[in-house]
Amino acid sequence: MTTPRIDVTTQYVRCAGVETEWVDDAVVLFARSTGMVRALNPVASAVWESLVTPMSIDALVEALGASGAADDSAEAHAAISAFVAELVAAELVIEATP
Repeated sequence: MTTPRIDVTTQYVRCAGVETEWVDDAVVLFARSTGMVRALNPVASAVWESLVTPMSIDALVEALGASGAADDSAEAHAAISAFVAELVAAELVIEATP
């Protein structure tokens, strides 16, 4: 699977058809179209929850920093960007259309 290039100003949103189930403090995703099941850690779960509405990487970092789920460091920015790229590659998240 090739990891797509992520633009920090592009808005991303969850794909339809991905079921979400909370287990303790984390989310488990099930994509009906591919049969993929993925368990997320608490920070990744916060990213997933934020993507219920279209958001850019910059907006995600800001929102997660404000909620205390992550800081706004360069490392956090890079990690969130890489995670969103993984979600796009797994067809769990898409670029939002205007």
